[in-house]
Amino acid sequence: MAKQELAPVVEATQTVGPIGHLKDFAERAARYVAAGLDGADNTKEAYAGDWKRFNQWCLEYNCSPLPADVPTLVGFVTYLTELGRKTATIRRHIASIIKAHKLAGLPSPSTEERFKVFMEGVSRVEGVRQHQAPAFTLDHFKRVI
Repeated sequence: MAKQELAPVVEATQTVGPIGHLKDFAERAARYVAAGLDGADNTKEAYAGDWKRFNQWCLEYNCSPLPADVPTLVGFVTYLTELGRKTATIRRHIASIIKAHKLAGLPSPSTEERFKVFMEGVSRVEGVRQHQAPAFTLDHFKRVI
């Protein structure tokens, strides 16, 4: 996903009391915006791969990835379930699609009620309870030391 430039939030002439211009804060806040867009390295790599997979699927089925509509997202999720992907993996794919739409300033089809109902069905039919790792006990700790 290509980073989108953010439009200035305030006019450069707008002042805030004796502190100065809001532009001063906007310039210093840029690093926080960049960190919010970037995310963790593993997440960026996973989202990039998921977005690439979605784009390839859209190309193959002649659908628009951006903006995507509900039938496109439903088709892609169905495709992932038929490949045997776990629900958590599917949700990560959806998160990458949501992120792409947010960065482009577009509404995500995942917020529509009919998609939410579809995902509830996917979770009930395909969902598998994730296995929790056993607790790290005092015996384990002693063996590690």
